[in-house]
Amino acid sequence: MTEFDETNNEITREQVLNAFNHLVYVINQVNAGEWAEHYSKDGFLSAFASTEYFASRDEWVTAITDYFSARDRQQVTPEWVEITPLAPDLTLLTSREKTEMRLKSGPACSSLHVFTLIWKKESGGWKIIHSHESWTNEKLS
Repeated sequence: MTEFDETNNEITREQVLNAFNHLVYVINQVNAGEWAEHYSKDGFLSAFASTEYFASRDEWVTAITDYFSARDRQQVTPEWVEITPLAPDLTLLTSREKTEMRLKSGPACSSLHVFTLIWKKESGGWKIIHSHESWTNEKLS
């Protein structure tokens, strides 16, 4: 078992930040397939998008795939990210992002977005086992 100390915490923070940055990258590419790879296939617990609750990974991936399919483009820009190791294989990430999105149907919006993500280290790397995201929208012309 890996010792839970500050040296390992820094390594964990760096690994989870890299995984989160890649998550943001694929979100900005509107790539639901690669986005889904960040979510645990074995340890998924739950996800919330605003007040919508998703109990299974499959329904979460289906919902996000549908959301992405309605978007022409999106740009998520993190303003701050806080990473808190909870155990050698478990980490809490909280963040705030500015988001701009244009739907294929035309409307554009800007929002302030927040994530609360619990990451678990698995054989394939750090994967999200619980996700909660909320936002406030502001319509753009």
